Amino acid sequence: MSEHHNCGGCGGCGSKSQQAPPPDPILASHPLSQIKTVIGIGGGKGGTGKSLVTGLLAVELAKKGHKIAILDGDILSPAIPCMFYLPQGVTKGEEGLYPAISEHGIKVMSISHLLEQETDTVTWHSAVMAGILQQLWTNVVWDKLDYLFIDLPPGTGDVTLTVLEKLPLDGVIVVSTPQTIVNQAAERTIRLSTEHQVPVLGLIENFNGHFGGDATEALASRYQIPLLDRLPFDPILTDAADEGKLESLGSAYLPKTTAMIERL
Repeated sequence: MSEHHNCGGCGGCGSKSQQAPPPDPILASHPLSQIKTVIGIGGGKGGTGKSLVTGLLAVELAKKGHKIAILDGDILSPAIPCMFYLPQGVTKGEEGLYPAISEHGIKVMSISHLLEQETDTVTWHSAVMAGILQQLWTNVVWDKLDYLFIDLPPGTGDVTLTVLEKLPLDGVIVVSTPQTIVNQAAERTIRLSTEHQVPVLGLIENFNGHFGGDATEALASRYQIPLLDRLPFDPILTDAADEGKLESLGSAYLPKTTAMIERL
């Protein structure tokens, strides 16, 4: 004689279908912030130049008259304040935190602004860093912005997951180099973004001409995403970033990417 199990009276068993938990709610920015477009700049490995790309995009779009800001999400290695020579400048008000502002009006918020010294060691667990990033998103008064860029940390850890799951991203731009091993890591970022239903807006290849190979082009073709720009290895560019003079550059290094962003 067969027995029919009734799940209605038990706390759950293998015969009940497993339902996926609901997604986390998207976090609202500060009530005094009005942000039209939010774009993450990511890459699978460190050292690909995603912070440099973030800074260049901010500079080039600001020159076009847009209101721009950067949230430096690379908490363990914050490079953005150095590129704009903003060791300080964040202020605390009754409404929240006010970001530092560069010479040409780009707003920047970085964890380095909240440390006693820029070189202080950050030894937080990844979950703590993810929580801090959420607080920066909700507590910073950005005012009115056309574009906010989030410089993501390398890899696919808690901070990147937090941005993909809880912040209202309009898309992600992935930075890689011509090397196969770097593109393998970049592919993980593409897959993670796709799994979280965040559009991958395109690839940018850094160090073009400095390394051999065409792995970035192959990666773009495989996932049918545009290879937007190829950024050459340029000592003038790297020196400007190191010296905090990124805004002084006259050339437009990422014309196709900035045009794409303006079409969003």
